[in-house]
Amino acid sequence: MPATDTLSSSLEASLPVQTALRWPACEALGMRYGSAATIRGKDSAWDESRAMGVPLVSVNDSRHVLGVVCPVASRITPSIAARLARVVIVVASEREQARIAAACWRARDFLLLTPQRKN
Repeated sequence: MPATDTLSSSLEASLPVQTALRWPACEALGMRYGSAATIRGKDSAWDESRAMGVPLVSVNDSRHVLGVVCPVASRITPSIAARLARVVIVVASEREQARIAAACWRARDFLLLTPQRKN
């Protein structure tokens, strides 16, 4: 399978997890910072400047990114790693956290949330 197909498949696979974690992450970051958080922009999917993660911002200042939901480790460049080191990185598993931490060695603030399974 070509690399672009593999990447596309991994991005498609991450969408349900990102979707499931968006609002719980907004709630958790809102409690942490004492100010409500929301998803940046109308199209809340995949932000290339955040390694295809979903940026969560303060409702008081949409330029202030508080966190990023499930960035893709293989998309983390040195400049993205520097950006991610300044925010909370929301992950769905310890394995995902380890992959991102390896790609973004300066990142220290992870929030592990488990997606709710539908019955």
